[in-house]
Amino acid sequence: MCGLVADFPPSERALLEPQEIRSIAVVPIFSNNAWWGFLGFDDCVSDRIWSAAELEALKSAAAVLGAAFAQKRSEAAERQQRLLAEALRDTALALTGTLSFEELLDRVLANAQRLVPSDAASLFLVEGDTARVVRTRGYAERGLERMAASLTFRIPDNYNLATMMATRQPCLIRDVWAIDGWQDLPTSHWMGSYLGAPIEVDGEVIGFLNLDFAERDAVPPEGPRLLQAFAAQAGAALANARLYQALEAQVARARQLALDLMHAQETERKAVAQELHDEMGQALTALLLNLGALERRLTKTADGRTLKHLAEARWLAEQTLGRTRTLSLDLRPPALDELG
Repeated sequence: MCGLVADFPPSERALLEPQEIRSIAVVPIFSNNAWWGFLGFDDCVSDRIWSAAELEALKSAAAVLGAAFAQKRSEAAERQQRLLAEALRDTALALTGTLSFEELLDRVLANAQRLVPSDAASLFLVEGDTARVVRTRGYAERGLERMAASLTFRIPDNYNLATMMATRQPCLIRDVWAIDGWQDLPTSHWMGSYLGAPIEVDGEVIGFLNLDFAERDAVPPEGPRLLQAFAAQAGAALANARLYQALEAQVARARQLALDLMHAQETERKAVAQELHDEMGQALTALLLNLGALERRLTKTADGRTLKHLAEARWLAEQTLGRTRTLSLDLRPPALDELG
């Protein structure tokens, strides 16, 4: 668009004449086929007629600017994708490398803030209709870490959590104090804006990823998309870690049951060994003494056959006593009591 302002419609002149503009030439700037803005010349001294060369130069400048803006957006998008890929990879490495649920929570928050820089972050896990804070970052510097870590929210009573639970989409609040349903807590007095994303696994919301900003309208434009993409992958990692944690707990319970069973068996073996040693051992010893005394008494009066039967009985009693002592030691070796 170009020409003398005096030839423009009254509505146009009302905007330009107060600025003392007498002649104007304006071309649009397009970037990736989307209108970005305009570039123009104003002459406030004379009624200038713009030449074709001047208009072509203006068009060329607008085209160069449009291409530069497109390249800048492309580079920014590429950088964001790279950050997202690095955050997802680091979270996956935390899962496959340590399989520690606590360490994974720390990695998730650290990578969320790396992807969308914020002043503080927190991670909630859903338990029924409540959300419990399981990890925080950035609250220790404000002396609020212990208070924040102890919070539990009822989801239907919390504006941002209820919104995310209902829509399954990120919740962006540019000014938290302009929201009627915002909960005024000691841990949020310093906040100006907020961004949260639901953590969903197999169609079920298992938690919420929250980023807090001290300034109003501080959430970057790409923040909701990036946080939602990261939350989806983090949800899978958290679900796998929780499954592994549950499996570890089951293995620990099975191991404890095995130990309890072993202790019970050892207690029973000790009781049986004690019974063999004390009761049967003493009874067999007494039997041997009686047989020996009887054999000595009948040596001169009894016939050979009787003495032979007595000797066999005494030998059998000795063998039984020896076998009983061996069995008692096998059931409860002394080393168990001496060495542990």
